[in-house]
Amino acid sequence: MGDVNGDGRPDIIVANQNSVAVLLRNSNGTYQAPIITVTPFTSSGQLVLADFNGDGKLDVASGVGQFLLLGNGDGTFQQLTMAPGGSGAAVGDFNGDGKPDLAVGGVEVLLNHSH
Repeated sequence: MGDVNGDGRPDIIVANQNSVAVLLRNSNGTYQAPIITVTPFTSSGQLVLADFNGDGKLDVASGVGQFLLLGNGDGTFQQLTMAPGGSGAAVGDFNGDGKPDLAVGGVEVLLNHSH
């Protein structure tokens, strides 16, 4: 869960087979119909949310199939990149530069070089 459209309410982000679904939360606590972003590889598995490119919008990364989707700030995403598959993902500032990095498969760390 995370606020992917900037309205201050937590939205639901779900991995599906070859897609990511976003359910935006309404002000009354209900959720809108899913917004689907198709991914080139299977996305069923763990998702992590962070602002990987420093634009103030949450992005989505997957530890299985290894893709990174950049948030548009409205609940939709654009595909950025893919890396070798892994078995899990974690986000953190692993090199101390103040930017979120991505650890995948328990052994590979993808450092964030955004500006």
